[in-house]
Amino acid sequence: MSKLQVDIKDRMELLTHLETILRDEECLPESTDTIMADVEAIRNRANEDPEEISLFKASLRSALVHSKPMLKDTMRGCDDLIEGFAGSPEYTN
Repeated sequence: MSKLQVDIKDRMELLTHLETILRDEECLPESTDTIMADVEAIRNRANEDPEEISLFKASLRSALVHSKPMLKDTMRGCDDLIEGFAGSPEYTN
């Protein structure tokens, strides 16, 4: 079988993996944007009113706590997919 000729079952499995990767990667910019906005808010507030900095630090910590598991899941999914390709005889270099 040629490398370009993949049966339907393998093609559907590949498409499922690609959809998962794309869905997970779509979430990353949103999380990064949220963290960057929090950092900007902390900088602005620190310059305006140093007493309120603790509230913004707490907000940033919360955003980090919520985004870390999502990032870990995405990276784990990518690692699993790469391992799957590496272990497959059809996808060798």
